[in-house]
Amino acid sequence: MTDKPLVSVRLMVYNNQSFISQCIESILAQKTNFLVEVIIGDDFSSDNSLEIINSYKSTNNVKIKVLKRPLNGEYWNKRKSKDGSVKTNFIDILENCKGKYIALLDGDDYWIDSNKLQKQVDFLEKNNDYFFVSANSEVLNNNNIYRTNLEGDLDLEDFITGNKLGRQTSAFLFRNDGVACFIESLKRYNWPFNDLLLIFWCMTKGKGRVLDDLMVCYRIHENGIWTSTNQEQRFKNFIIFYSLLFKSEINKSYNISSFNKSIDWIIRQIKVVNQTTKIHKNISRKILSYFKNILKTKS
Repeated sequence: MTDKPLVSVRLMVYNNQSFISQCIESILAQKTNFLVEVIIGDDFSSDNSLEIINSYKSTNNVKIKVLKRPLNGEYWNKRKSKDGSVKTNFIDILENCKGKYIALLDGDDYWIDSNKLQKQVDFLEKNNDYFFVSANSEVLNNNNIYRTNLEGDLDLEDFITGNKLGRQTSAFLFRNDGVACFIESLKRYNWPFNDLLLIFWCMTKGKGRVLDDLMVCYRIHENGIWTSTNQEQRFKNFIIFYSLLFKSEINKSYNISSFNKSIDWIIRQIKVVNQTTKIHKNISRKILSYFKNILKTKS
C-alpha cells in the first residue's frame, strides 16, 4: 500500500453531533486494499460536532484531516470572497481532496456496507469508460425506512427529466479528473444545490452506474438543510438552479429543450406536493409567479 490516498472522502458537517460518530465510524470500518483520506469540513457548527470529530484519530488505512477554519467564521452567510467569487464549505473540502477518486458523505449519513469503497473503486478501475458510480440507499425518515431500488446506467437525460436518479449524494464516488475546473465554474454563481450540480457535472464527463448493492443510510430529519427549508423556497431554489444551469458554461448541451424538460419535472413535483400534502393554493400561485419572473430574465 502506497502513502498516497487512492480515495478522498469529502465529509461535510454542520450541527451533526447526534450522527457524526456513526458517520466517521462507518468510514473507519471500510475494508480496502488502498489508503483512504477523509477531508472533514465543519461549517462552523454551533453544537459539539467539531469536538467529536477531533476525538477521532487516523488509522493505518484511513487518514483523517480536519480543515482548520478561522474562529467565528460564517460560510453560510458570507459566501463572497474579496475577489467576488463564492466560497463555501463544499468548495473548501473539494479543493483539499487529493485522491484519484472522491467519495461523497454528509455528517448525518453513514455507510452500511464495509466494502462500499472497495466495490466502487473496483468497478471504476475495471471500467475506464465510466466516470462515476453510485449505489442504493436505505432512507431513514423518522421511524419510516424504505430502500431505493435503482440499477444500471445513469446519463444526462436521467438528470434532466428526473427519471431513475437517486440523489443521495453519500452513495456517490467519482474520478478526481477536472474537478479544479468544475470548482472554478462553481465559484461564479451562488448555486442553491452544490451536490446536485456536482452530480450533473459528473454526468457531463461520462457514464455512471448504480450498483444494486445497498451501501448507504440516508437520513431525513428536521434539522437537515433540506427538510428545514419550506416547500415554497425549495421549489424556488430548483427554479434558480436550473436557470443558472442554462445560463452557465458547465455544459453547452444543456439547451433550451433540456431546460424545458427540467421545468416540466418541477411542475410535476408541485402537482404531487399539492396532492399529497395539500399545500395552500396561494403557495402554488406564488411559485408559478416566480417562474414567470425568472423566465422573463432568461431570454
